[in-house]
Amino acid sequence: MSSALGVRTLARRYARALADASPRDRTVIADALEGWRQTCIHTPSLPAVLKDPRVPKPRRIDLAREIFTKLGGTAILINLITLLIEDNRMNLLDSIHEVYLEEREQREGIQTVVLETAAALPEQTRERIRSRLAEMLRLHIRIVEQTRPPILGGMNLRIGSRVWYGSALNRLRRLFH
Repeated sequence: MSSALGVRTLARRYARALADASPRDRTVIADALEGWRQTCIHTPSLPAVLKDPRVPKPRRIDLAREIFTKLGGTAILINLITLLIEDNRMNLLDSIHEVYLEEREQREGIQTVVLETAAALPEQTRERIRSRLAEMLRLHIRIVEQTRPPILGGMNLRIGSRVWYGSALNRLRRLFH
């Protein structure tokens, strides 16, 4: 098993356990994990401190508890962070966050759709696309818009592992091949 696959598998176990243990607090936990990600962007040395074996574990745990309490983390999330520090697995937290969001969306019946367009769409158009997809798929839809000028016009949709190419670039390629 590759290292990346092993990390993802282990992160999935932690994320599922977190989702199972706190079904009513999924939004709070997701917000606290996102707060942690934002904190790390603004204080890039912070994750290294919580992973550093030269810093005594009790001090790292106290620091993590303080941070996650301020971020609105639940007791279950704080216990998970404590466990990760005790087991020297804080390097998994980013992967756990990513997988947790996927797990939350799946449990809440939310389907993420990646919408690629040449230029940013007006909010009204994006909402119309989201509404139509929700109606067709009978799911709650979350649109992630990506701007890619090379597609020229139209749009590409990615839902899970399936992609629908509706861009002008794709149409031109089909025309000349």
